[in-house]
Amino acid sequence: MKSARILIVMAFFLAGCAGVQTNVSLQSDSTNKTVSLIVGEVLSVTLDSNSTTGYKWEMTEAPDASVLSFSGTRFEAPKSAPAGAGGKEVWEFKAERAGKTSFTLEYRRSWESNTVPAKKFSLTVNVIGQ
Repeated sequence: MKSARILIVMAFFLAGCAGVQTNVSLQSDSTNKTVSLIVGEVLSVTLDSNSTTGYKWEMTEAPDASVLSFSGTRFEAPKSAPAGAGGKEVWEFKAERAGKTSFTLEYRRSWESNTVPAKKFSLTVNVIGQ
């Protein structure tokens, strides 16, 4: 039984060495912080969002795509909630190569220009080689 556990641990270790992507997840409380990623890791930033109010997260400062590429965004509705209830917006990025970059997301209504955003999320990302 002990040798079976050792084999399982070794399999996970070797899978990590083979470049299996890992996922780093952050929430809104990580704003204005610095996070370190390893080349190949995926960063997911999950933020509260309610598009029925007209608000949506938008990227106002993009990261250096050669260091951290933007993969896309998706909305996750709550499992059981009334119509119009808020959910989560998930932004995903991939660590491409070693370097340091940052990005900023702002929660605002698209038709309200020249206004202070309702919320702001900024992150500095330090990508290190494998």
